[in-house]
Amino acid sequence: MRQGVTNGIALEFDTFYNHNNTTQHSDNDLWQFVRDKERSNPNLGHIGINYLNNLQDNKANEDTLTINKSKQFSTDTYNDNTMIKHSDMLSVGWNSNVKNLDPTYGWQVEGAEQKLADDKWHRLEVEWEPNTTTKTEGKLTYKIYRQGHTGKRNISKIYDTSKDGTDVLEKTVTVDVGTVFHVDDIYNTVYWGFSGSTGYYQNNQAIQMLQLPVNYYTAEMSKVDQDGNPVSGARFQIEKKG
Repeated sequence: MRQGVTNGIALEFDTFYNHNNTTQHSDNDLWQFVRDKERSNPNLGHIGINYLNNLQDNKANEDTLTINKSKQFSTDTYNDNTMIKHSDMLSVGWNSNVKNLDPTYGWQVEGAEQKLADDKWHRLEVEWEPNTTTKTEGKLTYKIYRQGHTGKRNISKIYDTSKDGTDVLEKTVTVDVGTVFHVDDIYNTVYWGFSGSTGYYQNNQAIQMLQLPVNYYTAEMSKVDQDGNPVSGARFQIEKKG
């Protein structure tokens, strides 16, 4: 049975660690870091990448500690001996170094100290570069500014990164559009957007949209402002406040 959103890729800003004795095991590829007894507050949140079709049928909730101790963590292959949690882990908290995925102990993390939920605005830039030669794949690049800032941003100065610092977390992934989006080629249209969820514990999340996406191709659509005037030269740049 297909569950939730399918045929997509998600950049995840997750402030809660899911691992308990019942059903929520989707973050247990971080269990070694979280269970480090020397850490006074290991639940710093994390930034990860997920391919939505890999998470179907509760595959992400399978737990090597409770279901099958012979299973190993994987990023791109699911079978009877592996399980996919996060296809990539960019950071734990804002300032960590994620070295690699150990098939037994999960993601190996160094230097994590700053919580993701820090009440600051963090700039995020997203770029899609389709491969017009193969026509079946493209490169998706995320740029995340770690420092963050408080207060308001003048919307007329969208290119000003002076408040955002120079410590940038950048990740580029190659996306096969047939596998990920279930479309024939790069000339098909896909949706983009935001989602969120919570349980017993809550925190506030906010987004400022600084620029709208640019159409990479000629399409029968246009972007207009609140007065109906065409918007040109727009790029997809947003900020997330945790």
